Amino acid sequence: ERLLQQQYEGDELLFDPLQDVIAAMEWIESCASDELIGPSGEICANNLIASGESSGAHLLMLAMLNRRDRIMSVTKKEKQDFIATTDPGIQNDSNDRSKEIKKLSSIWKCINLVYGVFDLSGTPSVRSDGMTSMPLCGNDLLWMYQLYRSNVSARGQTATSDDARHDKVNPMDPFVSPLYANLCNMPPALFTIGTSDPLIDDTMFMASRYNLCGNHVEMAIYEGGEHGIGHFGVQEEEEMGQLAREYTLEFMGRHLDESG
Repeated sequence: ERLLQQQYEGDELLFDPLQDVIAAMEWIESCASDELIGPSGEICANNLIASGESSGAHLLMLAMLNRRDRIMSVTKKEKQDFIATTDPGIQNDSNDRSKEIKKLSSIWKCINLVYGVFDLSGTPSVRSDGMTSMPLCGNDLLWMYQLYRSNVSARGQTATSDDARHDKVNPMDPFVSPLYANLCNMPPALFTIGTSDPLIDDTMFMASRYNLCGNHVEMAIYEGGEHGIGHFGVQEEEEMGQLAREYTLEFMGRHLDESG
């Protein structure tokens, strides 16, 4: 629906895939919100999870960071408002808003990130791959990174002039490369990758930083696995692909059970 409502700037359709994902997440949260309040007004556990593959994992991580920052910003303001409030009636209202914030901050029980892109500057495994890997090689990825940066700026704005093109967008800016972002206070995550995927360093580096920032991390690394393992390509229905899907479902089920 949001795509159909996109605005044109001059003769160009605005390119903003991250905002599309954020809008979808906000819509999901709004649809789930009625189910999160119990009969006595208590905050109930919810069962929302998010998954992203390849470039989808890149956009999901950026969108999740955006949602976290927005929630934390509102939480900080709510606390300041509460401390500054002396009217008991307003205090009660502030407490109600605080409950709503807690509901939002716990809505995503886990995230599933499959052979994701997390560094648009190109990790060593991407840069050294050249034309080697199938079905996606390092050179293909570097070309796509440049294409992406040529259409979006580091702050999520559509590039509309030569000065805003990819040579002016730092590929290590956290707004385009989540590997360099503050990764604290994020949901539990499963990172899945095959050793023959040129994106293996993206997953290894991202999982390491995610863990160092205090988040729960699980990794599933499949020897000889190519890009697409468990989801598309020749390995989709091989034993390796089946194991990847089974472990993903087990991971999700565990975290959904914990919320119940």
